[in-house]
Parts: sequence; structure tokens; C-alpha cells
Amino acid sequence: MQLYELIQLGLFFVGGAYLLRWVVNYGFYPRRNALEWPLWGNTEALGVVFFWFMLQILGFFCSQTAGADIQQPSVQLLVGTVTGIGVCGFLYFVTRLSGQPLSVVGFRAAAMRNVLVMPLFLVATWGAILLPVMLVWSILLSALGVELLEQEPITKFREFVEAREFSQVAMLLVNAVIVAPIVEEVVFRGAVLGGLLSRWGALPALLVSSLVFGLVHCNMNAFLPLTVLGGVMGYVYLRTASLYPAVIYHALFNLTNLSLVFFTK
Repeated sequence: MQLYELIQLGLFFVGGAYLLRWVVNYGFYPRRNALEWPLWGNTEALGVVFFWFMLQILGFFCSQTAGADIQQPSVQLLVGTVTGIGVCGFLYFVTRLSGQPLSVVGFRAAAMRNVLVMPLFLVATWGAILLPVMLVWSILLSALGVELLEQEPITKFREFVEAREFSQVAMLLVNAVIVAPIVEEVVFRGAVLGGLLSRWGALPALLVSSLVFGLVHCNMNAFLPLTVLGGVMGYVYLRTASLYPAVIYHALFNLTNLSLVFFTK
């Protein structure tokens, strides 16, 4: 890495750290009221992840049995959407069974200030946290001789962009920027983080939910960055008590990643 690149990274880090400090101290709308969290235990919280995972496997199995190509974005979009509806239905059933409203898993109104600050928070966390973690993790894996592989959706997106198959690009964008953020935030922040919170407390629940989020993506190169990303989105959820800012942050993160692929092809 050249000296000027190191200087740029250093400036990006310092700027991100100052911006992050400002957003954390002044950007979020202060939450004053005590909130109700899910009353279920560890088994139910992690069981939602298992249910989500099995729904996806069942969806892809049925698609393949019907002769569809499961690598196609249209199939992945359909499976992701149906899986999301199934998970939301499952959570509705579980919360009603426990006598609680659906708001305990994050379906609460968000202050507009908490939504509007998400682009700034993304820039700040990207510079101060995510980019340094990505660089250190990739250097460590390279030193250990681990092959650095892109996540499959990014590889597919790159291939479709280079082939100018823009209908496929559009479906991948919808899946990555709309469907995946909603479903994953409902599962990992609403169900897992919220479910563990009432039993374990904030920090252990945040750590475990973030680790599970990193693990389920099944990519060694992305494991630590995604685990840290899960922690950042968990912080957003705990700070705002609503899934909506976390979904916006997640969507902006995915959109930024794919935009970098598109404009640097």
C-alpha cells in the first residue's frame, strides 16, 4: 500500500471517528421511556434463526424440484420474499402466544430524526469502524494463507453488470437493498437480539446476535466485518428501539457495497 493511500485511510478514519462521536452524542433522538422486550428464552430466540434458515432451504429445494435455477436472482428474490413473510408470521404467532404485542420485536414507530441520521451514521461507522476492520481482517487472513473469496451475491452482481444484464442487476438490487435488510433485521435484531436481551442483558445479547449474524453468511473473508456490522446495527436497534432505522442502515450499507462494484467495474 502506497504512502498516499495510507494517508487517505488515516484521514478517512479520523474524520469518521469525529463524525461518529457527533452522531452518537447528538444525532439520535433521546429515548426516555422504558420498553418491553420479548419474554421468550434463548431457545426461542435462536430457534427463529433455525426456522428462517430451514425456510430458505425448503424454498430453494422446492424451486430446484420445480426445475428452476436457484442461482437466478428472480428465484432468490422469490424465496427471500416468501421466507420473510413466513418469519414475520412466525414471530406474530410467537408474540401473541406469549401475550405480547408485535412491538416487542421492533415493530415500533421510529423518530424521524433517527431515520434521517442513518446516512451520516453509515459514513461515520464506515470510516471509523468497518473499513479498518475489513483491512485488518483481510491482512490477517492473507498472512494465514486463507483464500479471500467474495460473497456470492457480490460476485453475481459483478458478473451481471459486466454482461450488461440489467434486469438481473435490478432483481439483485431489490433483494439486497429491500428484502434482505428487512428479513435479516427482523430475525437478528428483532428476534435474536431482543429475545436474548431480556435474559442476558445488552452486551452479551449484542455479542451473540452479532456472531450468529456473521456466521450464517458462511464466508470467512466476510465473517469478522459482518459480525462487527451486526454489532453496529444492534447498537442502532438498542439506541432507537425500532427496527426501521436498523433496516435503513442495512439497506444503505448493501447499496453502498453494490454501488462500489457497479462504478468500479
